[in-house]
Amino acid sequence: MSENNQVYNDEQFCYDVLDSELNPIEKIQKLNAMPQGSSDIVGEMIKFGPYLENYFEDKTVFFNNENIIDFIGGTVSHFEAMAQCVKELNNDEDYKELRKANSKYIMTVSTAAELVEKYFALYDIWENKSGTADEFYRVAMSLVEMCADYFKNAHILYNNDVVYYRFGQKALIEKFINGDSESSSKNAVKENSEDTSKNDSPTNAKVKSISKKLPAPLLWLSACGGVSLILTLVALFANQSVFNYILAVIGIAELVVAFVLFNRTSKIELLTCRECGGQREEVHRRYVNTTKHEKHIDQNPNKSADESIRYIYSYTHHYISTYTCKSCGCTVEKNTTDGGGCVTIYYSDRRKDTRTQPREF
Repeated sequence: MSENNQVYNDEQFCYDVLDSELNPIEKIQKLNAMPQGSSDIVGEMIKFGPYLENYFEDKTVFFNNENIIDFIGGTVSHFEAMAQCVKELNNDEDYKELRKANSKYIMTVSTAAELVEKYFALYDIWENKSGTADEFYRVAMSLVEMCADYFKNAHILYNNDVVYYRFGQKALIEKFINGDSESSSKNAVKENSEDTSKNDSPTNAKVKSISKKLPAPLLWLSACGGVSLILTLVALFANQSVFNYILAVIGIAELVVAFVLFNRTSKIELLTCRECGGQREEVHRRYVNTTKHEKHIDQNPNKSADESIRYIYSYTHHYISTYTCKSCGCTVEKNTTDGGGCVTIYYSDRRKDTRTQPREF
């Protein structure tokens, strides 16, 4: 069967369903199952559509190993027909009880249909060059906000998970836009590099913002700490004597001093400009992602199920921090982390959530 015939048959199928005597919910359920495709196109769109990495990385996660654009292209008539059914449900008071009984399902279908519209807009802006990067960013963020509201209202994600979803998708959008912009500007930079180098005086080169990665600091302190640790272990596991205990105490003290010096010197190195000796300060922090660490604990027989901890999920926020010298303007970037709190789950399934939201500035 040719592609044109397939499209015609899909559209005819949708027209037939819309003209049938079924109520809007029954029509949606019928439209949701493709006669020659996925049996749950709404479910697939809700599962994969909210995550923009599937679009940015062209992942083939949809039915029949399709990417999101190919999937939408083959199902658009069905989603448009379902959107008409949702509109009919919302506008006709005769369907008040039907609407009330299927409120979550209607919200899910409506969100899936809107996702299709927003992906069409993103594709048109970026691939067909019909808009600017700012317009692309606004549409992409409106998609994220719509999905975040759906996750929250449908009780699919906890509040903090919704926050992480927002921050994570925002970081992906910015990375995608900036990465593409850098790639497209390479030729222009190459062509203008000769003229730029002529105009760069020593003063301008000093003031110009540069980005560089910090080297691994204080390797000698790490080596000293390792030697102290080895001596401490040797003293503890050798033949016991007063001398060995004294040596162990000295080794532990050296480890503490080495740790303090390492942290202190690392901070000084980070905040001191190598170009002019001026003082750097953190001027920007960009969220990258949040990692989770799981710890399982056996049930404590001396505590009730509501007091005995079963799982502890610890979260860490990861950022890229930018430090700028106040004197010469040179910058460095450093990967930084911050505690994100934890979720404690007890054997009674009681849940204690102390997570914190990522913080950019």
